[in-house]
Amino acid sequence: MYRYLTGILAVVIAAGAVAFTKPDATMKQNPKTLSYYFQFTGAHGDEANVTEWQEISLSDYNALSCSGQNEGCKIATSSVDNPTATFPNREISSVTVNANDVPQQTMDNFQVVNKP
Repeated sequence: MYRYLTGILAVVIAAGAVAFTKPDATMKQNPKTLSYYFQFTGAHGDEANVTEWQEISLSDYNALSCSGQNEGCKIATSSVDNPTATFPNREISSVTVNANDVPQQTMDNFQVVNKP
């Protein structure tokens, strides 16, 4: 029993040490992890047209109510064509749609919410 107690104690101490650590606040963020938020402003059928998506703030994105599946509403993405442009002048890189022109989630467009 005594030889197992040492191993168990080591695991508990290690878990406790890791549980109370956090990343350094001065760490640089990888630009690929930046998020941009867009709202669809066009008519159904134009969802693949990147000029029909307007950049919006995170708070506007969160406040935008659209929980359906039939046409475009909002997209959170990590990819824009002009990342050095100022808000709200960036343009979404691409929008992948299915046969019914409904936007689909992709690697870059990591959150796609459509409206009914």
